Amino acid sequence: MKKADLVSSLSQKHKLPRHKSQEIIEDLFEELSQALERGDKIDLRGFGTFSVRRAKARIGRVIATGERVDIPARSIPDFRPGKELLARCNSSASAAQDTTAGPASAKSISDGELSSKPATLLPVRRAEQDRQTL
Repeated sequence: MKKADLVSSLSQKHKLPRHKSQEIIEDLFEELSQALERGDKIDLRGFGTFSVRRAKARIGRVIATGERVDIPARSIPDFRPGKELLARCNSSASAAQDTTAGPASAKSISDGELSSKPATLLPVRRAEQDRQTL
């Protein structure tokens, strides 16, 4: 969903002119941005919490050359979903998974089309390889 979709949905739902809905949404985003700039924590019950976290300065590497690079400390916007939002997302995800799972997916696994390594282990092994090259 894009901001324009959100504006359209809000204007239709509340029978507002489109430009008024757009002003409201832009004002909301501006208020949220200003609060995060000040370092405030924004707690929207039932939705989630916006905050700013600090990342320490560190030394990284350019993958192609292996050259060391200083990465400065920085502030990063952070979002933690609330329990209600997580429950809604997980209930819709499990419903979608139930409709897509079926005999066809089991057949492709038994035919050996997929790798013999579990998909969940591949990123972990990649991370271990990356650590070894540093």
